[in-house]
Amino acid sequence: MIKVSILSIGDELCIGQVLNTNAQWIAKRCTEIGCQIIYHLTVSDDKQKLIDSLSFLNKLSDFIIITGGLGPTSDDITKPVLIEYFSDKLEKNDEIAKDIEEFYRKRNRAIPEISLNQAYLPMRAKPIRNLHGTAPGMIFHENGVYYISLPGVPYEMKEMMMDTVIPMIKDEIIRRDETIVKYKTLNTSGIFEANLAELIGNEKEFLDDGEMLAYLPSSKGVRLRIGATANSFQEAEERLQRIENILKAKIGVFLLPSENEDLNSYVGEPWLLLNLAQVVCSVQKLPPLAVQAITLSAARLPTQTGQKSIAFV
Repeated sequence: MIKVSILSIGDELCIGQVLNTNAQWIAKRCTEIGCQIIYHLTVSDDKQKLIDSLSFLNKLSDFIIITGGLGPTSDDITKPVLIEYFSDKLEKNDEIAKDIEEFYRKRNRAIPEISLNQAYLPMRAKPIRNLHGTAPGMIFHENGVYYISLPGVPYEMKEMMMDTVIPMIKDEIIRRDETIVKYKTLNTSGIFEANLAELIGNEKEFLDDGEMLAYLPSSKGVRLRIGATANSFQEAEERLQRIENILKAKIGVFLLPSENEDLNSYVGEPWLLLNLAQVVCSVQKLPPLAVQAITLSAARLPTQTGQKSIAFV
């Protein structure tokens, strides 16, 4: 299985000034194609911390995706550190120089000398063109590990990921004939995490090797994330469906019908009113005939929006 680590660089991330949405987005995209995300590291704009982070991650990762620190100013240290780390030298890349010139020409701006310096790249690096900015990405490959350095500007980073990095990782999965991992999220309502765990029981009794179950509680309900490793996405889907069927048999009354949806989407739905009525009867130890009475009463409760109310819960 391809192992991916995400290394984010910037004082603004470390001090909480900027939310690190890049790492979340990259992790999601890599997970969608079957990768295993093993580390998220965030480091300040410090040379030694960056070198130490790379030295740590390269022992564990197939791909290290680095974001930030590629700008033209003095606090952008990523390129100089990578040059030192790989014992490399700079050379001018004419294609990147033309991209930078075109970037300023389209905006009728003079090109600052400092921006032209971004056309000088490490000799060992394969450049990734940046069509929305002036900082190109870079790909290094050493001892079986790919180091991919991308700008921290989200829209620049995302295009490079989708156009270059994701296809590259997909090709590597095929070339190595790697296994993949796939996840699915099931949403529940009307039950606490501990009660849900009691109903599900010991997951080791129904999960096979390479299968996973995680509880993700929130104010909207408990999400269940199931996962499966496999040799193909079809096989992973089949394994996930088997787990989902088992969970439906155990906790079906508490499951919402669609992945990644919450309770607010289903206010007033008859099936949900019935489910919640069953929950109330169970908690309050009411007789079974109370289910019908509570459901009918709840269905008649109006709200300002015209939807039926579930206020009795």
